Amino acid sequence: QFKPLPVILAAQIANGLLLPFITWQLFRGVNDRRIISEKYLNSPFQNLLLLLIFLVTLFLGGNSIFHALR
Repeated sequence: QFKPLPVILAAQIANGLLLPFITWQLFRGVNDRRIISEKYLNSPFQNLLLLLIFLVTLFLGGNSIFHALR
């Protein structure tokens, strides 16, 4: 009989690892002058908000991994 618990735990761990990584890559991408012209770069306030969002996703991802492995 199929037990879904290992699959659910693996999905939680994957989400906990991928969410902060993707957020960080977005942060790097929207601030890369080789990709985005000066006209469209984020302001320091927008960068602060995105950094706050990254920290929240890092906390949520770590919390998700912690609870999945507990």
